Amino acid sequence: PFLLTINFLFFACVIGWGQTLTISSGGQTGVSGTNWSISGNTLTVTGTANIQASVIQNHLAGNSLAIQGNTSALTVNVNEAIASATSGNGLTIGGATNTGAVTISSSISIAGALLVYGGDIFVTNNLSATQSGSIIQLKATGRIDVSGGASDSAYRTIQTNNGNIVLWSNAAGSTSGSITIGDWTTLNSANGQTSQSAGGGKVWLAGGTAVNGEGLPTGAAIGTGSTRSGVAIGSFSVGATTTSVYSGGGDIFISGETSANNGSGSGLGVSWNRNMIANAGSGRITIKGVSKTSNGLHGIELGAYNGTTSLIAGGGDASTPAITIEGSTERTSLYNGLQIVGGAIQATGAGGISILTQAPVALTAHSCYLDVDVLSASGEILVSAQGGIGLGFGGTLGKKTGTQVTASSSNITLRANQIAVNSSASVDATGVLVVEPFSASFTSALTWPLTGLTTVSTLTGLRLGKAGNTANLTLGTVTVNGFITAHAGNIQLAVGAFVTSTAAAGDITFLASNGFGTVANSGTARGRVATAGGNLQINADSDNNNSGQLDIDWLTLDGSTGDVLIEAASYNFNTGSSVAIPEFYGVGGLTIRTVSSSSNGFSLNWIALFQTRTSLTIGRPGTLAGSIIAGCTNCNSTATNFTGKTLEVNGPITVYGWDIQSDFSLR
Repeated sequence: PFLLTINFLFFACVIGWGQTLTISSGGQTGVSGTNWSISGNTLTVTGTANIQASVIQNHLAGNSLAIQGNTSALTVNVNEAIASATSGNGLTIGGATNTGAVTISSSISIAGALLVYGGDIFVTNNLSATQSGSIIQLKATGRIDVSGGASDSAYRTIQTNNGNIVLWSNAAGSTSGSITIGDWTTLNSANGQTSQSAGGGKVWLAGGTAVNGEGLPTGAAIGTGSTRSGVAIGSFSVGATTTSVYSGGGDIFISGETSANNGSGSGLGVSWNRNMIANAGSGRITIKGVSKTSNGLHGIELGAYNGTTSLIAGGGDASTPAITIEGSTERTSLYNGLQIVGGAIQATGAGGISILTQAPVALTAHSCYLDVDVLSASGEILVSAQGGIGLGFGGTLGKKTGTQVTASSSNITLRANQIAVNSSASVDATGVLVVEPFSASFTSALTWPLTGLTTVSTLTGLRLGKAGNTANLTLGTVTVNGFITAHAGNIQLAVGAFVTSTAAAGDITFLASNGFGTVANSGTARGRVATAGGNLQINADSDNNNSGQLDIDWLTLDGSTGDVLIEAASYNFNTGSSVAIPEFYGVGGLTIRTVSSSSNGFSLNWIALFQTRTSLTIGRPGTLAGSIIAGCTNCNSTATNFTGKTLEVNGPITVYGWDIQSDFSLR
């Protein structure tokens, strides 16, 4: 009897947990049958059942229908197409807690919401919700797989009429549950339109239990094992296929994470392979990807396997990006937090583009590797790469002919401890360009312009480094229609470099903690630093530790109508010939002094002055250094302070020093 009781209980468990519904042309019809029945607007399955699609279609002609098991483990196989044109009547497959697998092998097209709940969900045919605003939601406690279409003329489609499309995996908040979408697939929440700008539904690929205010998941789809990425779109091999997402003004959100080992199709938080299109119209695009194992691959990779990337969004505003991409990896070799090769990322409205990456400091590859155009009409472009060997980029930043962004007023920030151009790159915008370290300082010297980089003269500002940067800077020819600021340890001007601000109020400021100088030490090529009316400042000892030396031979400084301020702990430059001696032009005030920690003096005959200034100040109040006011003998004879001339100033002349000597006339 004991054995009989055990067998009975086991048999009962099999019956209670073994519901399977197949929808096929050979199934039953009516409103009830073997192990199934409809009561109200619910079709309940109690065992193994087989029904025709007409059972569902007949009910949808009058009301919505929910299909569920008498437990939370209902397996569903849709092997016959389901179609209904009755507006407002939706179809739900599986209860909200269902963990059974759902396989949709035939198309479903209804005029209401389509909700599918399951453990793993497999889609190998087309899905559509034709009523305006009706959603399609696939919610799996495990993974979601959508197979690809046959060709560029036979796409796999999931489409709504301006309703949301939600693929929600890992809904139980476990450690697995990926989203995989095959080639030649389109997710379209704009009723099939590809150029709609507003009114479309959101397209949401994510996972987990946390939700936003609209009830949409904010966590990641999670890939595990040896063959899973968090979100994988397109094949992991070379091929000319395209996958696309069109939201017609709705937001596009993709979030993936993986702890998978390095293998084919594994180890990426988000991978979108081959040719990819994501067009949000006036909406926003967010892509987040994390590779959480040291054997993993990229956090995010877009356009892999000879593909191209096309991201277009016109949403956001001055403080909210239209496009956000966040990628991170824990790999320490070969792979990146983010890699994008080919194509364009375009923010067409008020919002900008934010690209943020993270990687271990020990990573021997770039934290962020971009070989793509990053274009924004007016919102800020921010590329921030933490860890690894920083940022490697190519393509155009700003605007580009032949794209949807042909004018750009965007500010552009490149932030990484190391920054390099992959092969060639350009910056073309009218905003401010900032190149700064992620940490306090660059980890190696910076040469500007970067090798392979071209910048336009319409930029309205340029900042290199930031306060606290101790890495050295070598500066070549630069023209900016605005301010120019540089923070560095030692700053060197290349031979014959021209640094020019063409804006009337464009200041030029060089703040060097360990000296400022010119590379030139022979020849006739002179460098030039000039404003069009802005102030000009050079501080060779900006941290005031009495170590910064000034070397400005073979250099012309022209402040136009702006004031010029020169500071250093000491001076060491060639004054032996007219080609070497520093020359100062402009009619604004001129101040030359040591920093407060220095006791070194200055002699006016070390430089050549041209034009009549509004003021002249030599030295600093309280200094213990001497000051010498003497005419230059090796400068050009047209200099206003040439030996034997009277130095004229249209304003005050102030000289500080414990010992002041003068051998020529001042007026």
